[in-house]
Amino acid sequence: MKVFYVPNLDRYQHYKDRNIIWVKLYVDILQDHKFQQLKDNERWAFIGFILLAVKNNNEIPADFRYISRNILFSSRGLSEIVIKLLDLKLLDSKRIASRKQNDCLDKIREDKIRKEKTKLVLILKDWNERQSSPIKDFKPQNIINKYGEPKIRSLLEKYGQENNGLSKFLGALKENQKDYN
Repeated sequence: MKVFYVPNLDRYQHYKDRNIIWVKLYVDILQDHKFQQLKDNERWAFIGFILLAVKNNNEIPADFRYISRNILFSSRGLSEIVIKLLDLKLLDSKRIASRKQNDCLDKIREDKIRKEKTKLVLILKDWNERQSSPIKDFKPQNIINKYGEPKIRSLLEKYGQENNGLSKFLGALKENQKDYN
């Protein structure tokens, strides 16, 4: 989602630890070269952006209808004013991931991790079944949880191709356990 923000917004904020009900507007803004380049309506729009930025944690949705409604400013000509404020660096923009996008990305990551774990469980089960004397009640999930996926994958790579690899693999896990104790 694209948002606008006011650079140096802290110049206009008196405090940040509670609900902000007013902003500081110093008289010297009248001598600010950038502010002087604005027409009257552009100045009022800029002050509206300051107020809206404070209200929205300096993340103003780049939605002109939302902006015009909230700063009580006509939407006609607002895009040109925004362009001018952006050119003068009185306003800037950035992209942020929405909460919905972040939640979606988290779900994708979790699904990927779950699939990788499931794949590893199936590899270990299959490996056990191919052994000359498979282990009864073999629980690969418990092994993965106890030793961690990276360690399991590393030892699988080392012992996976051998005929008697599973017993060597389990022996190596036990040896590693002793090293940590």
